[in-house]
Amino acid sequence: MPKYPSAQPKLLGIKYGSNIRRAYEKFEFEVKFDASYINPFDPEDIYVSASFNTPSMRNEEIPAFYHVDYEEKPEGGLRPLGEGKWLVRYRPREQGTYKFSVTIMDGEYKISEEGYEFQVQGYSSRPRFIKLNIKNPKYFALDDGSEIFFVGQNLCWHGRGGLAEYFKWMDKLASNGVNLIRVWMAPWAFGIEWDKLGYYNMREAWKLDRVVEKAEERGIYIVLCLVNHGQFSTRVNPMWNENPYNKARGGIIGKPEEFFIDPRVKSLFKKRLTYIIARWAHSPSIAAWELWNEVDLTDNYEGNVENIIEWHREMSEYIKTLDIYGRPVSTSFANIEKEGKIWSLDKINFTQAHMYMGPINGGRFIEDEVEAIIKVLNDRSSKFNKPFILAEFGVDWRWYNDPLWKLDHKGLGLHNSIWATALLGASSTSMSWWWDSYVEPYDLYGHYKALKTFLEGENLALLREKIMLNLDGVRVLGLKNDSKALIWVQNKASKWYSIVEDEIKHVENLEIILDGFKPGKYLIEHWDSFIGQIFKEQSVESDGKITLFIDRIERDFAAKIRHF
Repeated sequence: MPKYPSAQPKLLGIKYGSNIRRAYEKFEFEVKFDASYINPFDPEDIYVSASFNTPSMRNEEIPAFYHVDYEEKPEGGLRPLGEGKWLVRYRPREQGTYKFSVTIMDGEYKISEEGYEFQVQGYSSRPRFIKLNIKNPKYFALDDGSEIFFVGQNLCWHGRGGLAEYFKWMDKLASNGVNLIRVWMAPWAFGIEWDKLGYYNMREAWKLDRVVEKAEERGIYIVLCLVNHGQFSTRVNPMWNENPYNKARGGIIGKPEEFFIDPRVKSLFKKRLTYIIARWAHSPSIAAWELWNEVDLTDNYEGNVENIIEWHREMSEYIKTLDIYGRPVSTSFANIEKEGKIWSLDKINFTQAHMYMGPINGGRFIEDEVEAIIKVLNDRSSKFNKPFILAEFGVDWRWYNDPLWKLDHKGLGLHNSIWATALLGASSTSMSWWWDSYVEPYDLYGHYKALKTFLEGENLALLREKIMLNLDGVRVLGLKNDSKALIWVQNKASKWYSIVEDEIKHVENLEIILDGFKPGKYLIEHWDSFIGQIFKEQSVESDGKITLFIDRIERDFAAKIRHF
């Protein structure tokens, strides 16, 4: 507990269970001590850390964090359970003996105690950490060297149903093959610094703990978005008037754009980053840190863009100094024309885009979602040698005035977007935005399962050649090498806007010619892309070319071609 009179810190002991662990299991312990401090969230006031010497002789230092436990009340809601305490969370990643020490600094004094150790024997089945793929920089990999492709959807916050409802969504996603979600630390859910500047909301932090634990159990990774645009906007989803950084609310800056340049604010944000990394970086389920959601929607973005670029450089580098697990960092924009030089920053590890078909320019809609996706993917692929995620996708960005996604109740736009991104070289499928008002009520989870089944056992990072054929009435997208190809064949009339027009014209007597294969025998599997099942198999002899003859195509289908 905090003690206000000046006194040298005194370590009372640490508390943890067994000395024998498995690699990738959480190693958590409580640090008990007496010290003089006022704000447990200010590292300049009180800083507690642990330093681990690994079996391979690396030194890994991580901060401890202040924690208050909660429990669910029978009538609903949460209540605090006991007093606050200091915890260290660490993930050992190799077998052998770990030795560690604990350090406490209170601004005046520093004490350290060594001599602690534990053993790691064997490996747990817990998820592995996400890294950049050294074999193919357009994809991610796990830290054990294995490949991963993400099937993703936004799940940014819970609704009135709280965590119980949120966990049901997570269960449905996991059961249908989704392994990536995007979560916001928003003022209304999971955000920790909104009530009082420099003090963190322990209730929301406890809730995010539960989400991270659930994600580990279900094999789901999380892109954790740290700040949403509305917090620093007076125009778009404005929440500036409620922001504790606002001088009018007792904060320290008068305008939202000052967030990116005021040194006091930068210091406060780095303290928040320190807390976030101390509490959640241990979990492999945190795939990446996303600094901002749609930073270009903050006030005076155009006039402040150079400061915003510099802010991203500074904060991404700061994260890299703290996160010993080395996970990727990114950010996001609403308008791809306003991204500036941020994607070129060395510590911004992957690029993103948000894409809605409309309404734009006075009510117009982009009618062909796949054509739009192709343009963005080709642009990113040519400019940046980094993974790309279409992190928000929807046929209509509106949640009011009868948005057109209500007409697409079978999810054709969602279906087309995930297949197009998967087979055009993105590191993840597109991530649908409307999780609670669209995917859930219309039960569209099966689209993910069909694609996941098709991709089972495939290593997309090894298929470095793109297939993009624009034929009469159809397009063919895919990935290949000289002995294998995965393709998606789409009737171009089967676009999301065909639901609005209520018309899809089928295509007949189609011939698709693919080349660039080594000679030999090939097995061709034709897949129903809506249910994830093979409906036709054939063997062919190839001299370098393979021809597919299609009698009729209503919407789309997929195919696997492999040498045997």
